[in-house]
Amino acid sequence: MDKPPCARYDRSTMTEQLLPGAELFGYRLEQLIGKGGMGMVYRATQLSLHREVAVKVLHPSRIRNPQQIDSFLREARATGKLNHQHLVTIHDAHADAAKGLYCYAMEYVTGITASQLVQGKGPLPRAAALHLLYQIAQALGHAHRHGMVHRDVKPDNIL
Repeated sequence: MDKPPCARYDRSTMTEQLLPGAELFGYRLEQLIGKGGMGMVYRATQLSLHREVAVKVLHPSRIRNPQQIDSFLREARATGKLNHQHLVTIHDAHADAAKGLYCYAMEYVTGITASQLVQGKGPLPRAAALHLLYQIAQALGHAHRHGMVHRDVKPDNIL
């Protein structure tokens, strides 16, 4: 059986989306789970370990600017050095300039975002909100102590 193509590229419109079942750097993409300004995030299987992971792929419109590629990969490498219970663990990063593919793999976290939680249940009780904020502050403090600043703290990025 043939593997699905790694990506369907239309460089004129830059509206590429990787296809479920595609293999990318040793990961089989299962499902698109999120989109953002920098790229798309897929639930994937790390083939070597049969492990469920999340793979963030740099959006093709960003590869026109080498600084954005460098920033994306630098972010992955710097975050990969962090180890904290309230931060997603980065496993590895990959780049294939010839194909215009840049990604990094990270821990897959089940559950919902803070945004989805509030949309579904309404405002959190004070104690729950404070506990969540405490965990966020611990994670951001850890990153700060390691010279990192998270520039996109928002309910959609809190799991």
